[in-house]
Amino acid sequence: MKTTLKILFALCIGFYVSCETDIPETDTTAPTFSFRITGDGFEHTFTQDDDFNAIRLNLREGASYDILLSGIDQGGVRRVQWELPPDYMDLQTAVNSPWQSSTSGLTRTISFNGDQNDPFNASLFAGTFIAHGDLVFITTYIRVEDFGGENGPPFNVTEATLSIAISPNNQTELINL
Repeated sequence: MKTTLKILFALCIGFYVSCETDIPETDTTAPTFSFRITGDGFEHTFTQDDDFNAIRLNLREGASYDILLSGIDQGGVRRVQWELPPDYMDLQTAVNSPWQSSTSGLTRTISFNGDQNDPFNASLFAGTFIAHGDLVFITTYIRVEDFGGENGPPFNVTEATLSIAISPNNQTELINL
């Protein structure tokens, strides 16, 4: 069932990923994102419309989670970025082009950089991570930028920081604070 859901989501997003777009002269509409997490009996899709200050995601130590991250903008996606703490969210998936991976200090960044000369209106990253930690509180960060139109900056930006608690005693669930 999990594989079927991944395929359906990828097909839905695939339409956007494979479609080139024209960058408008001026773009004042902020991009959107979808961050789907499934695993350990849990399934939820986070978007820019969630109130990230009022929620926390509880993960169970040692559990495996699948994610699908997409950044979408009709005027072209300039950058999609996901930051995670690799000591606590151990990414099991190879990061393949056009996505890139870098580590600096305690943060691993998975990113996609769009090309203004060949813009796409979306990009999708699929992966799996294992949660590690004996009662740790961490965050993961998502940022999506568009080109801001042909005239360039300022770029429209959408970003969110998701609070996460990892513990062997946690039930994987979303908590309202």
